[in-house]
Amino acid sequence: NTIQYSNFFKTNYSTKSELPINDSDNSNVKNVSLFQKMKQLTKNYWNVLLPVHIATSLCWVSMFYIAIKYGIDIIGILKSLHLNDKYLDALRNSNVGDWALTYALYKIFTPIRYTVTIGMTTACVRYLKNIGYLKSVKNMEHDVCTFSTKNTSISTRENRINKN
Repeated sequence: NTIQYSNFFKTNYSTKSELPINDSDNSNVKNVSLFQKMKQLTKNYWNVLLPVHIATSLCWVSMFYIAIKYGIDIIGILKSLHLNDKYLDALRNSNVGDWALTYALYKIFTPIRYTVTIGMTTACVRYLKNIGYLKSVKNMEHDVCTFSTKNTSISTRENRINKN
């Protein structure tokens, strides 16, 4: 059950527990979990992921806090999403403040938050690659190997000079 919604994002959406990855740096397509994809993006594109994650997190927290402050029936929404009654009762009977409820909602919606962060990060990476601001992972690895080789050559020359 995989549907492709947009050519701009080129992201496949699935109702399964695993999301397919279509990484332009790899020619093969593999299935990994949402959290594994987040870990892979952090490893490869942490400099793009971090600002996107912070921005989306601020939006989520603001949205949850405003919803609680304006008295939106959060319990009803969570009930319609078939959340476990144990969690609903804990939220319903709690005497904690608005920020604690905001944090609870933030944690409950983690899979959705990560999906949004991954989608936005993927779009930003593609855009930055298209305008030439960001290199692909293969190019970055090549640059690191070249840098290591140059350092080895310099060290070898220094050793020859020091021996003489």
